[in-house]
Amino acid sequence: MISDWFLAHPDAGSDADEVMFLSQVRQRPKLAALFTSAFLCDVLCDLHQRLRGHFPQGAWPLYALLGENLAIRVPPTSAGLPQGSSPLNPADGRSAQLLQLLAFHLIERSLDSVSPVQAVAAIAPWRPWLMPDQLTGTTEEVLHDLLRETCALESTPNGGLAFVHPLVRDYFGALYLSQWAEEDDRRLLMSSMAHEPAWRNVIGMAAIRLRRPDFTELAHTLAERADAEPHHARALDLLVADCLAARSFRDPELDATVRERAERHAGGAQAGQGLQPVRALQMPPVGCGRASLDLQAGQVTV
Repeated sequence: MISDWFLAHPDAGSDADEVMFLSQVRQRPKLAALFTSAFLCDVLCDLHQRLRGHFPQGAWPLYALLGENLAIRVPPTSAGLPQGSSPLNPADGRSAQLLQLLAFHLIERSLDSVSPVQAVAAIAPWRPWLMPDQLTGTTEEVLHDLLRETCALESTPNGGLAFVHPLVRDYFGALYLSQWAEEDDRRLLMSSMAHEPAWRNVIGMAAIRLRRPDFTELAHTLAERADAEPHHARALDLLVADCLAARSFRDPELDATVRERAERHAGGAQAGQGLQPVRALQMPPVGCGRASLDLQAGQVTV
């Protein structure tokens, strides 16, 4: 699929650019895990070209780059379609806020998709606060515009709505958790659900954004949980170690404590190597035309 994109875009770069891109994907499982559709391949190849051949390092910057691009990217199929009575402007940030609401709605209920009726119900209570100057249309029209004006959502075969990739959903859910959730609710969720694989990416990405005192408090809370619940200790200790490694503000004492705890869990994932996209890496290998991606191994065969 990557090679097909370069064939279809002769001005995108030379053969050497294509080889460099494939090399990046081979070496980065988190990047390879995003190639699940021709659409996402197109977005990522386009971003690769615009960034002059280099994606940001680390899971969070990569997911943020993709999520922000999808929130402002206008679907090709929307060209020429009439606008609803309450059109959204993706550039003003409200589209991203609506996507955060929908993402957290799905994550909190362990859902992969949502019906339009459920999506409207999730958005409606927040609409007066998000869109005080745009209350003329119905919430259904706002949802219709959200689908038309961004590329983060897609329709499912059964008529529902889903994010184009689980990691895109987790990214927007993490933004909701870190920016919108009440402090007590956020603290409770992040401490009580951190052992759950479905919440790992969400809590991990939200933890990276916490203020230093809040992150320190979370780290100690999860350490206490790990001591009290040995069957969850490995997941909790490694999650905190990965988050700490990704944060820009470092606390030497906390760093030493967290790393020592994580190193107790020998024979598994190494600590401090960045968040692992759990759901995506558990997907079966996906054939992508001339480039076949093994998502579990994070490898590419051309």
